[in-house]
Amino acid sequence: MKQQETMYYACWVRWQQQAGFLLWQDPPEPGRESVWADKQCLVPLFKTQLALGNFTAQLGGKLVEQLPRQLDLDVVVEWLNTNKKPPPTECLDAWNLFDDVSAGVNKPFAGNRKTTLRNQVFDLLYATSGLWCQSAPISWSSAERALLSAILTQGFELWQKHACWQT
Repeated sequence: MKQQETMYYACWVRWQQQAGFLLWQDPPEPGRESVWADKQCLVPLFKTQLALGNFTAQLGGKLVEQLPRQLDLDVVVEWLNTNKKPPPTECLDAWNLFDDVSAGVNKPFAGNRKTTLRNQVFDLLYATSGLWCQSAPISWSSAERALLSAILTQGFELWQKHACWQT
């Protein structure tokens, strides 16, 4: 029986007005999908998908051929710096990315601490993003907005500590 291999995917990230690609991995054994990180817990960002593909080949893997998932972290940063309505899809994408970075670098992410309010905020992101069903206008309480802001702020701290551009 052929042993399954880790599946590698390109993930497109917009960060600080720059576009880059990172390596997302899905191991065959039961476990967590994660963003690839080196032994120093650094998550490399590549300027092109070709450079990411070459890097993946050096690891002995191959990118799955599909359009890369697109994440716009700049939209989330803009929301954190204003008092506008949270952009649910982008916030959910950032939350999931930070969870995967957390798994890759083996560091805690505040979004993984399950509490009633945390679960409510996560469910609100799904409900307002339209991923479950047609999204309907939902108002966020100040406690929910504050928790979402705190979780994503901690996620950005994790991201900034570990993500690094490759030259």
